[in-house]
Amino acid sequence: MRSGTVRVVNVKPAEQLQDPQIVEALAWPSELIRQHGWEYEIWSGADRVLLENVRFLAGYRRHGVVPAAEVEEACHRPLRAVPLEGPGTGL
Repeated sequence: MRSGTVRVVNVKPAEQLQDPQIVEALAWPSELIRQHGWEYEIWSGADRVLLENVRFLAGYRRHGVVPAAEVEEACHRPLRAVPLEGPGTGL
């Protein structure tokens, strides 16, 4: 983001958010991501056509668009405590 904050978004269909295994699977990345001081959100309920288009376009990702040095730097920022619940977290 322009502010320098990193936000990771996990997208799941709304009906899957009732499955305890899915809820558990979404909880561990939330904790890990927040330990890095990043934001974590779970999005659901998007239009099915929109999601299909995103899945299709994901097949054309170009590795290296974000310089490896920036990825490496973001992964090694100091950790800080962040609340595990709050707006936009889905938790």
